[in-house]
Amino acid sequence: MTKEIERMGIPTVLITALKNVADNVGVSRLVTGQAITNPTGNPDKAKKDEINERVQQMERCFAALTTEVPEGEMLVL
Repeated sequence: MTKEIERMGIPTVLITALKNVADNVGVSRLVTGQAITNPTGNPDKAKKDEINERVQQMERCFAALTTEVPEGEMLVL
């Protein structure tokens, strides 16, 4: 699905802890997640620390969205 959205000129980012799956699907922008069960957070951390971690992850997503990626390549942040 991300390929079709990208063809329409809309950049996409996938957040996942499974880089090999992203490779197989052909995602062009990947932000690595924390864990398979909690890709965008870590419930074992203090609330303030988890929020800071999520903010940093979203900043990586925004950076990935604004980066041109040649077709057939993958950006990993």
